[in-house]
Amino acid sequence: MRHPHTLDAHLSGVEIHRDLRHLLHEHEDTFDAVEWCAAQRWCNGRVGMAGISYLGFTSYCAAITKPRGLVAVMPSCIKYGNEHLSNVPGLGSSCAWFQWAGQPTPTLQNFRRLDWLHLPLNQIGAEAGLDHPNATMQLEERGFPGSLSAGEISRRLQAIEVPSQIVCAWYDEFLTENLLNYERQAQAGGDVRLVVGPWHHNLEDQTEPRLGKVPLPEPPVNRYYAEMERFFGHYLKHGVTTPLEAPGRVLLYVLGSNQWRYENEWPLSRAVVTSLYLSSGGNANTAQGDGLLSWEPPAQQACDQYSYNPLDPVRTVEGVTIWNLFTDGQFGDRAAIECREDVLVYSTPVLESDVEVTGTIKAVLHAASSAPDTDFVINLIDVYPDGHTQFICNGVMRVTYRDGLQERKLIEPGRVYEYRFALRPTSNCFLAGHRIRIEVTSSDMDRYARNQNVADAPGTTANVAIAEQTIHHGGAMLSRLELPVIPVS
Repeated sequence: MRHPHTLDAHLSGVEIHRDLRHLLHEHEDTFDAVEWCAAQRWCNGRVGMAGISYLGFTSYCAAITKPRGLVAVMPSCIKYGNEHLSNVPGLGSSCAWFQWAGQPTPTLQNFRRLDWLHLPLNQIGAEAGLDHPNATMQLEERGFPGSLSAGEISRRLQAIEVPSQIVCAWYDEFLTENLLNYERQAQAGGDVRLVVGPWHHNLEDQTEPRLGKVPLPEPPVNRYYAEMERFFGHYLKHGVTTPLEAPGRVLLYVLGSNQWRYENEWPLSRAVVTSLYLSSGGNANTAQGDGLLSWEPPAQQACDQYSYNPLDPVRTVEGVTIWNLFTDGQFGDRAAIECREDVLVYSTPVLESDVEVTGTIKAVLHAASSAPDTDFVINLIDVYPDGHTQFICNGVMRVTYRDGLQERKLIEPGRVYEYRFALRPTSNCFLAGHRIRIEVTSSDMDRYARNQNVADAPGTTANVAIAEQTIHHGGAMLSRLELPVIPVS
């Protein structure tokens, strides 16, 4: 950059750590910054904005406020408006962001002091000297401060007039919100494009051509910069006002087959919802058990059981939270998880042909618990011919929010409920010779805060209880995955 400048948002500096009212002044600040840039002698009058995470948010702010000179934006890996989609606190994501960004600079090197196993949850930050009231709100399941309604978010995004290219990552915490943003702008007829790649939140760090043990054709970050150059080269360098030409408005990276593909829409209307049903002989515990996924519904009803102890939770082995820069997690093999008795494992037989799953996967679980509150977690896994297990995506159901996020409703211990919930969207081609697998368990630390299995107010207690969990399947209780399968063309 020939003329670099640094612009501070309101409340930046030392005082921000106690008054980080989330993203309060960025709309007015970005408006002023863009108009200032456009008026400089060294500027051709055309300004673009791009950025990942917080900087992606500021790109949205500029597009919404419509400053003179702004001609295109490329927001990446961020949600707009603090949309509240889950009451399961993400320890490694948003609440950690508040505890990090809300600190005066001298304390940042102490981020690793945070002990995610500490109870009560709402004292995690204080114990490490990194507390922040906005993080406490999330740990107590009270949502995000300053959240906008879905209707207000749609109204703002649909008013964007400049060309937009939204960049998402299959392994980003904010993937679902990013895809919703694209749909909102597209429905309004805006000039908006979508790129979804094999990235996590800090996609600029992905310079190795692999995802864990799985090799990729090129370093993932290369395509990100290539798409940025193509997009801004069109609208900024050449001053073109006509839409950017491409085979489609959506560019997806299909995991498994490891190829980029253009589409004309998201979600894909040609996807066929196809069910995979859970079954077993009653011993699906661990990868050595008898859990099975089948395309036909099992006629015989059965169940699998496990004990979930919050003091011994399943710990995340993938680096798929927002905080890869602070953690050492990678795409590890699942063997350490799948040998646990509190993990049920269900797999298909070896696939005879490719099965591409692109879209949002839905889960239907018929389950009972001895606890008044608990979680059920489903992890989708691609099992390679050599036995390697590659994490694809997951979803979590906090049972007390089974009817929505507005009210916490305890369950009746021992009663069987039907739980319906979504896994994170994905695009993965399960190749012939592979197997499709799911893990069913009740915790996923440190990606999510564990459920303590008690009726106490969330986040405020150190009390825990062991929950006896039962997953029913077959007969009248068809626990299943509903996969958006793309037909072979």
